[in-house]
Amino acid sequence: LVSFYEPWKSYPRPDYPNGPANKPIGFDSLRIFYPLRSLTIDSFRHFQLPLWNPYDFAGNTQLATYQSAVFFPLTPLFFLLPQIDAWSLIVFLEPFLASWFMYLFLRSLSLSKKSSVLGALAFGFSGGILVLSEESFMSVYSLFVLPLILLGLYKFYENGKFKWFALFTLSLVSSILSGWFQSTLYVLLLSFVWLLFLSLRKKSLAYFLLTSFGFVTSFLIAAVHFVPNIESYLYSARGTTDAKFLFDTYLVPPWHLITYIAPDFFGNPGTYNYFDNGFYYEKIVTIGVVGLFLGLIALFRLRKTPEEWFFTISWIVTVSLGLSIPMSWFILYTLHIPLISTILPSRIFLLSAFCLSVMSAFGSENLFKKPNKLAFFFSTFTIITVLVIVWNFLTQQKMVFPLGNFAAISYRNMLLPTGLMGATIIGCFILLFSKRFFKWFGFGILLLISIVSIVYFSNKYLYFSERQFTFPQIPVLTKLNEMIGNNRFWSFGEGYMERNFATYYRVESPEGYDSFYIRTYGEFIAASQNGGKLTTNIPRADVQLTSVSRLSEIANNPSLIKSLNLLGVKYIFAKKSQEDDMFLQNASNSLFAPVWTDNTYVIYQNVSAFPRAFLVDSYRVITNPSKQLSVLFDSAMDASKTIIVNKDPKIKQTDNILYGSARITSYTSEQITIKTTSNKQALLFLSDNMYPGWIATVDNKKTDIFTADHTFRSVVVPSGQHTIIFSYQPRSVLLGFVLSGVGVLLFVCAGFTIKKKIKK
Repeated sequence: LVSFYEPWKSYPRPDYPNGPANKPIGFDSLRIFYPLRSLTIDSFRHFQLPLWNPYDFAGNTQLATYQSAVFFPLTPLFFLLPQIDAWSLIVFLEPFLASWFMYLFLRSLSLSKKSSVLGALAFGFSGGILVLSEESFMSVYSLFVLPLILLGLYKFYENGKFKWFALFTLSLVSSILSGWFQSTLYVLLLSFVWLLFLSLRKKSLAYFLLTSFGFVTSFLIAAVHFVPNIESYLYSARGTTDAKFLFDTYLVPPWHLITYIAPDFFGNPGTYNYFDNGFYYEKIVTIGVVGLFLGLIALFRLRKTPEEWFFTISWIVTVSLGLSIPMSWFILYTLHIPLISTILPSRIFLLSAFCLSVMSAFGSENLFKKPNKLAFFFSTFTIITVLVIVWNFLTQQKMVFPLGNFAAISYRNMLLPTGLMGATIIGCFILLFSKRFFKWFGFGILLLISIVSIVYFSNKYLYFSERQFTFPQIPVLTKLNEMIGNNRFWSFGEGYMERNFATYYRVESPEGYDSFYIRTYGEFIAASQNGGKLTTNIPRADVQLTSVSRLSEIANNPSLIKSLNLLGVKYIFAKKSQEDDMFLQNASNSLFAPVWTDNTYVIYQNVSAFPRAFLVDSYRVITNPSKQLSVLFDSAMDASKTIIVNKDPKIKQTDNILYGSARITSYTSEQITIKTTSNKQALLFLSDNMYPGWIATVDNKKTDIFTADHTFRSVVVPSGQHTIIFSYQPRSVLLGFVLSGVGVLLFVCAGFTIKKKIKK
């Protein structure tokens, strides 16, 4: 997959002159999850808790980013297998585990094996699970335990045994620890509504309170994961950025529901012909034509069991919340509910897929045991009406705009789904009107159609690659690793390397891409691009320096140079270009010096880059964040000699010129050791982000850390020789461990209480 990106793209292999086969998907796995997983496992192998990531964003939280999923239940696999093998196995297991869990839940509802199989396949191999397994496997692992949670609640409702209490409690813990908050949020909401439904049927306050206690216990057990995440959310850009653009893109129009029948009506990125706006994988609704038709039978069946009504209403509500209609805009965006108003709204379709899959099992049961001809005919009439309308539209497009997307792509992509839907109706007809033997034949038709649909869709979208193409070493990155030391790097132009790849190669970058990054750092980077103005409307996930295409553009941008220097960006690499060569030859006192080239890439040294740590005796105390940035990026401000601090360090001012040095002697993720020598009291500046949990000592004596230049760190150091140690010891993680211990204790107590009650 990295063959899409520079610098790998510029190093073709003799056996693949046009590059390896690839598909334009899996971006987040490449840019976030695989590098973060690499850092997490590496930390564990060195017997360290992965708390901090120094390689992106000038430092960012690791455990607290939530998506790092440090305590993911299947993490042990990464110690038994190479990362790419463990990763592949985990992705491969997702649809099968989802199907198995769904099958168990459907059987608990007293549905037949055949109906349960069809419903399980509809959910486990639904479009959402298949595509998201490749985009971010944590989203699926956070979701597919939903059937187990509902199963545990249902069985506990029936017999009150502790094993069912444990099942729903620990399954919810697994969802939280899997590291995808939005999926867990949906799981939690539907599970709690299911709990209310069961409590009302049982008319038991005791049942409601006891199972609610199970929910609380789950969150306590998982507190070590989400308590630090709450802190990171409060310090992130996520809560201040207006996400209306997400709702404009991902609240889909009602006609998008045609993708229930033809998931590739708007094309497919796996075949390079997707023409809808937004990402394909964020809008997928399909559960296959068999699941859809059986679900419609359940929808139109009037005599429903309470469970059928529950999932029918749940499907209507959840699918409606993904549509661009006034109700969805009001609830999800206009009310500005914390978290809800900043997440992708179309992901609710994951929940609607689950509900419709359950409905499909009930619809199948209707054909096997309780035939309802009216529901079948209503479903058939609905599907035929939709197909007639769609085919009429596509035929007109074919005649009027023969080269348009609808004529060239949608027309072709409707053929197979239409044929499969016709075969599905025939199979259901056989089930409805035949006797026992032929019912097996009808079931076989539906099962075959389901499998054909799964194989076709999977082969079209999913990607497979050779092991050798998994983040391979190439000359420019090998050389960068050799020379970079404790400095940072940057890239630009056609040779720009995407954010977060730095983490995988253990080199430090000032850029990054993650849902939770430190807000003050985003404000700093934004100010470097807008003339020193403070803005809260910063990117919600991306931090990227000013985009340029040539060295001359960097040289002519004082704010960019200042931010590069202040961040300690000593090395810059780019594609070799004659224009840059001419600039270096003609420029006097050049800011950049080429230090390596292989005639494909060039690595330049930023001659004016500041050390990562340095001493100053001049400072300005500015508490107003807006003024901090305006002064910092003022052309009169020499950031190498004067820093801005958020409170008075009370340094004794003398007329003596400062002579001194600061040298980083040890740099790890959670601890940095710096040796200083100076002739007077001074401030040590470190160009790493300030964040709660960082503490500093001078000669083993704790000292205050000041926020410097809006987002970085500084401490006061006396004259003479001293050792300063910055270490990351977040209280939020300690609190999380304590609460997790309390949760485990409460879980054990609940077990003894429930078992004792059953014995009585």
